[in-house]
Amino acid sequence: MNTKIHKWVALITACIFLTGLGTACSSPTPGNSSGSTPSGSTSSDGGGNGTINLTVASWWGGAQQTAFKDVFADYMSANPNVKITYQVYPYSGYTDKMTALAAGGSMPDIFMMDQAEGWTSYLYGTGILQPLDSLMSAANYSTSNWLPGVLQYCTVDGKVVAMPLHSDQLVTCYNAQLFADLGIPDLPSNPTWSQIWSDCQQITAAGKDPKTGVICTGWGGMQPLGLAAYVEEQGCQLTKSDGSANFDDPNVVAALQQYQNGLFSTYPPVPPALAAVPFAAGEQGIMIDYMGNIANDNLPDATGTVAYNFDNRVVNFPTDDGSSFVAVCANDFGISSTSKNQSAAFALLAYLTTDPVVGKLVNENSGVTPAIQGSTWTALSTPVTDKFPYNFYQTIAATPSSQYLTLPDGAWWYSALNALTTNSGNFIGGTQSAPLTPQMSAQQYCDVIMKAYNDWEASQ
Repeated sequence: MNTKIHKWVALITACIFLTGLGTACSSPTPGNSSGSTPSGSTSSDGGGNGTINLTVASWWGGAQQTAFKDVFADYMSANPNVKITYQVYPYSGYTDKMTALAAGGSMPDIFMMDQAEGWTSYLYGTGILQPLDSLMSAANYSTSNWLPGVLQYCTVDGKVVAMPLHSDQLVTCYNAQLFADLGIPDLPSNPTWSQIWSDCQQITAAGKDPKTGVICTGWGGMQPLGLAAYVEEQGCQLTKSDGSANFDDPNVVAALQQYQNGLFSTYPPVPPALAAVPFAAGEQGIMIDYMGNIANDNLPDATGTVAYNFDNRVVNFPTDDGSSFVAVCANDFGISSTSKNQSAAFALLAYLTTDPVVGKLVNENSGVTPAIQGSTWTALSTPVTDKFPYNFYQTIAATPSSQYLTLPDGAWWYSALNALTTNSGNFIGGTQSAPLTPQMSAQQYCDVIMKAYNDWEASQ
């Protein structure tokens, strides 16, 4: 990590696509514990005749719901005193629903959270999320098989408050076919931002792919983990030492302004009409996205169609100095602080992080990536992921010097994140149908986020 703000080293004119968190982090993928099939009979609380009733809440329906129910059926077969009820709630308004259930005394024992959207820290801040350290200790549960960074994003205020359902990381995907057509060398395993911008500049300058005639321009986007990673790389922190928001730090403002300046220098003078998925349409040379999304897009759909029908490759998230910098996020599970079956609930979550279960959930759901090292999953083995410079299915891309980044863990982050995403269009310059001109400076952007933080603090 750098310790000072760096100046841009080149005039940047290209296309980089930082996609939203929603897809990767509202899809599943599990973690691992020691042991095989934990018993649900560790709790004396429950229904009549010694039955332990567990409710599990999630927003996953369809095939994902079926996969969960299959796993739960196996668990109940091995633990006949446990009865699991699976409840599905809409993703939109999910956190409000959980807090309403808690207020009404009908909170589920276990509930899924989108850590990438700040839900874990927010719900912990409301008091409805139970710290897990004592439960882990009592069950002799080990996190040693969790991938690097996973424990970090399951921890808030120094306490483990969640169990990983899956893990994902931001990576750089590039159109190697377009690079070759334009005579641009392949990206290294650990690209620098200067390399990214320089290559983008060449792509934009070319205007078209010489072989296909496809317009080579694109759309630059913003999403929270990518933003946090970029700011962190500039030696800044989004959280102060006392845990409060740090968007009033001049260095954070300068880093964001630097990003905006670079982003807008990649746009052509007259923005063309933008395809719904520019990278998949071959209009972009470089895209930053989640590994799970990229792997999923390289799997054929029901008609046999693959989203990226060209040679695309994956390398690490860019850094200023070419080091390994890993930005991770996930969906995770928490236990209600009012559950009468916390030991039994933890036993079920421990089961969900065992290798056979991880393999089952991942192999039955595309677009999901695991949170544990070494397993039986195969569904996401694609030509693209196989080209990744590390063994993604054994460990997150890492070197001994890798640095790991997750979103801030303060309860305020959820409110700030809403302000950040709501105003990101103004900061990065419109939408697909609007002119690509910034409507908000980095200072104005940070002011809006700090107001959201101050409003949250005043409400506490």
